[in-house]
Amino acid sequence: MLLGDDVAAIRARHPGRAILIDAGTNKFASSLGYLLPAYAAQGIRFDFIYAWEAQPTNATEYWNSVPNEVKPRLHFYNAPVTPQANSSMNPVDWMKNMYRPGDYVAFNLDIDNDDVEGTLIEQILELEGASCKVSPLPPPPSSSSPITPLHFSSPPKL
Repeated sequence: MLLGDDVAAIRARHPGRAILIDAGTNKFASSLGYLLPAYAAQGIRFDFIYAWEAQPTNATEYWNSVPNEVKPRLHFYNAPVTPQANSSMNPVDWMKNMYRPGDYVAFNLDIDNDDVEGTLIEQILELEGASCKVSPLPPPPSSSSPITPLHFSSPPKL
């Protein structure tokens, strides 16, 4: 689980919403198609899923590959993420703006751009009051990133 936590322990600390932010989702099957079942096997079902992909994607093909039960919870942006603060495409800003006390937030980062990834990681680590744990979930087989999802257990303070 998350550094030894079980579902009951996670839910006790995070009785709010479960949110997944996937920066670099690629095709549904290669990222979310792996992450969602892996978390579900651990008892975590995401209420909201926000996913970005910079590479042009055929919207019809993408949405046809998404299971019907996931579609109402998924917000897909076929645009690159940016590390620029206060940008509508900065996933760390999304996380800060959406988080409410009690929420469980998982952040998956795999955009194949070391500079942008590094800056986003720095922004995450600078969130005052946020403690994060690195998940033991291995990255999907298609991932080139050594980074595993991050989970935030206390509210980021603005």
